[in-house]
Formats: sequence, C-alpha cells, structure tokens
Amino acid sequence: MEQCDHENAGYFGRRIDLLLEVQHTTMELASNEWKSNNTSDQLLKQQSKNIRPNCAILNDLYLTTDGKISSLMAMDFIGTSGYLYSLHLTKNVYVASTVCPMILPTDFSHLSLLKDTIKFLFVWKDFLADVIKGTKISMKKEEMNSRARLNSTPTCLLPSPPLVFYTPKH
Repeated sequence: MEQCDHENAGYFGRRIDLLLEVQHTTMELASNEWKSNNTSDQLLKQQSKNIRPNCAILNDLYLTTDGKISSLMAMDFIGTSGYLYSLHLTKNVYVASTVCPMILPTDFSHLSLLKDTIKFLFVWKDFLADVIKGTKISMKKEEMNSRARLNSTPTCLLPSPPLVFYTPKH
C-alpha cells in the first residue's frame, strides 16, 4: 500500500496494488484508488488519472499471457462510495466500464445497500482467481520456453502491445 502526498489541503489518497508473486517474479493485477471526500471537486480528473496505471498493468498481463488476458477489474473509491470497474483491451484500445457501484455504509439505514457490494466483491474475487490462474500458467510456459530456447533461435512472436497516448499537464 502506498500513501500519496499532495499539495492540496485536506487531500489524501491510497493506492492499493494487488500483486501476484510466482517464483520470485511479481506481477501486478490491479491498482485500486481510495480518496477522501475532499476530492469530489476533482472527481473526473482523478478518475481518468487512476485508469492509467491499470492500462499499464493490463498491458503487462496481456504481453505476459500472449494475449490471453485482455481485461482486468479494479475499484475506485471516494470516501465511502465507489465503484468496481472493468478495463478491456479491444482492438488496441482500452475501454473502461462500470461493473457496479459500491458502498461502505456509515449509517444503519444504508446497510441494505451493502448487499450488492458484497455480491460484487465475490464477482471480483472469482475474476481475480481466473486471472491468477492464467498468469501462472503463462509464466510457467515462459519459464519452460526460455529453458528450451537457451540453445536455439526463438521462433514465436509476442503479440504487439497496444498503444496508449496521453498528455500529462504540469
């Protein structure tokens, strides 16, 4: 977990990365953002900025698995309200879409809203289990292929990585 320090008074943020470690190799599976309620005035800017690390993570997963993993899921929260979203790679373009809104109840009357949050946390868990399985299989295949390639010329080509264009402002 990494704490982000910003010049904006009252702003704090947390990025929670999901990591998979297999035989001393670490792969990121998603980057999830948690921000205070004070960032609501910068909501759209923060959301678009938060998708970029997940594009990079998806790009790594896509290349590591020879194109078999082309989507990921992540969370973005402001205060106690947020959403689970999916990021898909389609024709070299990253497309983000909301899977479901999520809430951490702060009042007893909001408790009924927690049901969908819990349901989709299990959907996310199942999705991550599939990604982990696919990534482990691909990493093992790559390990076997690299040992076989020690005395030969590589004959297979990796899928080309998608292009991401963005212009950061300073």
